[in-house]
Amino acid sequence: MPTFKIVLDSSSNFDFELAKKYDIELIPYNIQMDEKHYKDLVDITSREFFQKMGACHTLKTAIPSPQKIGDFLTDLESKGVTQVLFITTSQKLTGMQDLVHLVARSHPTLEIAVVDSRQAGATVGLIGIYADKLRSEGKDFNTVVDTLNRKLPDASIHALFRTLEYVIRGGRLSKVKGAIGMMLKIQPVLTISDGEITITEKMRGIKRSRKQLITNIRKKIASGRPYYFALFSGDNEEELAILKTELDDVIAKADVYFEKEFTPVLGVHGGPNAIGASVFFTD
Repeated sequence: MPTFKIVLDSSSNFDFELAKKYDIELIPYNIQMDEKHYKDLVDITSREFFQKMGACHTLKTAIPSPQKIGDFLTDLESKGVTQVLFITTSQKLTGMQDLVHLVARSHPTLEIAVVDSRQAGATVGLIGIYADKLRSEGKDFNTVVDTLNRKLPDASIHALFRTLEYVIRGGRLSKVKGAIGMMLKIQPVLTISDGEITITEKMRGIKRSRKQLITNIRKKIASGRPYYFALFSGDNEEELAILKTELDDVIAKADVYFEKEFTPVLGVHGGPNAIGASVFFTD
């Protein structure tokens, strides 16, 4: 029987605790803060990152080196693994998928599949949890891959970035749109469409924008379909607590729920005070 591993990276908003719970391998991104370099969640925690980020002039992220991915696959091979499923953040937002395809050529004994989630953050994590559910039910490798690809439209993210400075700096949002938003003090509600970060509403005021975010989440789950749910924040415990209270019934009805602070790689692009939710329909 083949040994089947599921792999996420830290842009999925997974940490090692969640990875262990769902028997998922987790690959850290690399973080640069001025002259210092860190391995995401290994050399720096989310709390440490947000405490330091405000004083940094340079904040950058990078995918692991080909050598790191190669060593990771070699280690799996040595443990008898024969099939590896990578679930990655949208190819339009990161080069992880291209890196895996490149390194996979040097490991012909492994059957490697890459699912481009066309999403980011905790939504990718929810897809990973669903992949583990399918695996636990005895679904074979190809069935899991095919099922995930078919269900990608059932995944969504709904977020508020209280500042657009970081997502613009990282090149993940049009500088023109972002500059207008900052000048007018607009609080944009964001989602990911066709693999790219897009603005769904342009709101004025913190309370109004948060209300719109909650409205969007409720509209998303209004169909009554079964779902997984996650809440996330970027050093914004106050508003996260408000979201939990306002969405307590949504949380209670979710088949799977988790909440996490942004991992550092997400914090670099989302900035401080971000909040949001991820939804994945499982039927």
